[in-house]
Amino acid sequence: MEGDLADVDPVRGGQVAAQLLCSPVSWIRRRRLHISFVDDVAMRFQFSVDFRVPTGIHPSRAEDGARYVPLPLFVIRKAPSALLDFDLVDGSGRARSLPTRESNAELSSQILFACAGGVLGVPHARVGTMPGFPADQVRAIAVGEPSASAALCDALLDGDDVKGDSVREALASDGDFRFLASLVAGASIVSLPVPPGSGEQLIKLTYSEPIAEWKESWDRRIRAGFAPLTTLVELLCVGGQTFHLEADMPEGLGVAKGVVGVSTPGGVQSKDAEGRGRATHLYLPRVEQARLGAAILTLGLQRGGFMENALVACAAVAGILLTSLIAAPALASANSTVPTLMLFFPGLLATIALQPTTHALTRRMLGGARRAVLLCAILAYAAAMWLVVAPRDSTVSSRPLAGRAVPVRVGVARKGALPTPSRDAAVRADDRPAPHWLRIGWGVLAAFAVAATLSVGIAYRRALP
Repeated sequence: MEGDLADVDPVRGGQVAAQLLCSPVSWIRRRRLHISFVDDVAMRFQFSVDFRVPTGIHPSRAEDGARYVPLPLFVIRKAPSALLDFDLVDGSGRARSLPTRESNAELSSQILFACAGGVLGVPHARVGTMPGFPADQVRAIAVGEPSASAALCDALLDGDDVKGDSVREALASDGDFRFLASLVAGASIVSLPVPPGSGEQLIKLTYSEPIAEWKESWDRRIRAGFAPLTTLVELLCVGGQTFHLEADMPEGLGVAKGVVGVSTPGGVQSKDAEGRGRATHLYLPRVEQARLGAAILTLGLQRGGFMENALVACAAVAGILLTSLIAAPALASANSTVPTLMLFFPGLLATIALQPTTHALTRRMLGGARRAVLLCAILAYAAAMWLVVAPRDSTVSSRPLAGRAVPVRVGVARKGALPTPSRDAAVRADDRPAPHWLRIGWGVLAAFAVAATLSVGIAYRRALP
């Protein structure tokens, strides 16, 4: 059947939703949530519901004459400006229409009216005009913005003026009404028309949502790779025979720990998993009476790939600089090509380690390691340059002359005589860098390289195996 919420009578849809949401959800065989990361500020959710039309629900009739049952299949946060890229399809991949915000608000109001009518013993059609019933306040909870609706809900059910008001006391003491009122205050119930008696069906809802708490979570320890990144996912509708949570990480990241928990009349049912690599799967059976839940995902870096390359590159630069520091006198008098190549090689290795990563979340969490590798690459090139610009040796030296070492000195030619080389002539050996200046420069550079290597090493040790 093709249709959308415009085909659903809000009053009838409200009655069915209130009945099904407040009873054990055995007609849903499985709820599944798949989480992936769009970038470093947003996640993508794919909810799928595998269900059969529950028995005992009389079908309604659409304007075109088609018979359907309105089923509350999904619950999403009431934040249309923050939710992006909606996609609703059935099991065959055929697109379905999502309800409008206005029709969703009317449906939410009717859900509260239907539940209140059951609590007060008044027909659904008359509860809105019942003397003493706060119809305007109830409707405002359903249609208002989340923050305002939550305040209205608290005032309605827990305000100082509740005592002495028999209607509000009855509503406040009913667990089902409290649950539905708090639910529609911050969320929208997506009720879809489904053909009756059509067997097992599958419908998927996909959308992206910004991760608000990450705006304050990116501290220096996370960006340096010293601490994991944690996010909380609210589960507003988890009732069913089973609930399955899957989370996939981008390349270079993994799930250090995943926890999912749901509230049931018998207490909290939870499941956790640790160190499952780039993906984690959390499975909860027998959650027919569950209503709300939450999942916590702890993200960490993985040791393979970039982290290994970064550690090798930084260690290579630090090792070459320390070796050069020790062997500075020999390198000062050696062919300049050899030490230059020795110092450029780790720089090249560090440059290779700065391989681009395609995912924004990976780039951000690898920020500390990438900066350390970049620093080591700069240090290696600076060390090679120091061979050229370091102060030259000013000591008197010997030069080979006629096959043997002859001391030479720079002097002033006698008057009337041409200056000619002699055993007593001298020049300064300014064609090589002074070893002590090489040690000073390379020592400073080596200290920074060792610090960068230790930083990457700490992040590597704390990364996921």
